[in-house]
Amino acid sequence: EVTEELIPHLRCGQLIVENCSVKSCVLPLLIERAPQNVELLGIHTMFAGDIPSLVEQNVIVTKTERSKERAQAFEDLLYKYGAAIHYTSVEQHDVTAAFVQSALQLAILTLADVMRQSFESPDQLDFMSTPNFRNTWQTMTRVLRQSEDLLLDLQTQNAFAPRMRHRLLESLCRLTFALDQNDYKTFLEAARTSLAFLEKGKSGR
Repeated sequence: EVTEELIPHLRCGQLIVENCSVKSCVLPLLIERAPQNVELLGIHTMFAGDIPSLVEQNVIVTKTERSKERAQAFEDLLYKYGAAIHYTSVEQHDVTAAFVQSALQLAILTLADVMRQSFESPDQLDFMSTPNFRNTWQTMTRVLRQSEDLLLDLQTQNAFAPRMRHRLLESLCRLTFALDQNDYKTFLEAARTSLAFLEKGKSGR
């Protein structure tokens, strides 16, 4: 809706920088509808607005056929101030976001929902609090403090989110069923192969 309102006001020589969590919603619409002499660049800043510096902050850049000199100058500005720039296509961005945002958000919300149903107060868990648990608690709180609009948008606006949600549900059901059937081999194999996958990353995180 905002894009539709914006398009009639676009003028020759402008640069429009689209910074949305889902690339397939707005960027293709801008490419289709914006005047041909308007430059278009997609980005996704992977941080909140209260950071002290851009140094080493991830910024995803999705170039379009309309990304010309002004788009490059904007990108150069991000680089100048230390941002870590990564390039993706619209589809690659949204597939990854379907896990990093949609599935992860749902898993965190579900975990919090289980806590709420199982205990009268979160204080009941204090005596078993570990560093991992405290980190998870902070993550749950951060996620659930997001606006309701954002919570819904990350689940409903990304076309790849339903597939990722169902993979999450399938894995949870498969591993739960394995445990219920005393199939510890399946459970432990999932743990081993998942750890091996995670350790393929740059630093093993």
